[in-house]
Amino acid sequence: MVDCKQIGSKFSVTFLYVTSIFVLLAGIATLSVGIWLFTVSDNISYLLDEVTLFVVAIMIIVVGTLSILAGLFGFYGNSRKNKYIIITYAIVVAFIIFVEFGAGVTALVYQDKVRYELEDNLEYMIRYEYTTSYRATEAKSAIDYLQNECKCCGADGPIDWYQSAYYWDTGKRVPESCCAQGNDCVDDSSYRSSGIYQEGCTLNGGDWMQENLVVAGATCLAIIPVHGIAILAVVCFRWLVPTDLSRLL
Repeated sequence: MVDCKQIGSKFSVTFLYVTSIFVLLAGIATLSVGIWLFTVSDNISYLLDEVTLFVVAIMIIVVGTLSILAGLFGFYGNSRKNKYIIITYAIVVAFIIFVEFGAGVTALVYQDKVRYELEDNLEYMIRYEYTTSYRATEAKSAIDYLQNECKCCGADGPIDWYQSAYYWDTGKRVPESCCAQGNDCVDDSSYRSSGIYQEGCTLNGGDWMQENLVVAGATCLAIIPVHGIAILAVVCFRWLVPTDLSRLL
């Protein structure tokens, strides 16, 4: 005679093992996205008015780290058949869902604002703050990073460097970060030289930042069902698997 209770118990145990592995993998993916976004934030934060990008990156890193730990915790609790560990695992996963939903929505909302922040700040910083002075290190690093990553030059184009503080300090038309790969364009006679990136960073950089935030936000929201299924696995485990309350850590 088929023992339905035993079959249900084995299914629940297997289901919890599988979902714990998926929670672990989701955590690794999320942590990777968070670290990548944090790197971007760290390099261009000087160009932005708000710290939203930094906050979103930290939230995603927290989600990824907790998800990895939760996956390991769930796997261990399942092997011990310990209801206290499993319930703690479910609570942590529920908290992860809350945080990743907040991070995902924030990233998607903020991506509409980031272009305007770049537009407001970039032209001023190129004209007045990008200099050879040691005090200009943050502005110089942020603008160079943006121009290298986005293959752009100036706010609206390379002509923005004309009459800039950098031009008066050095006599060079553009900084090296404006040069197309493999070219030395800083002494080119024309701003329309093929060796200089012609697209402005307000357009290219704005698009690039929006894409980064959409990827980060979509990743957070897409992983929510994985954690929801993990909680469902805990519910099944709780009802179908007998637990030995004496088997504590």
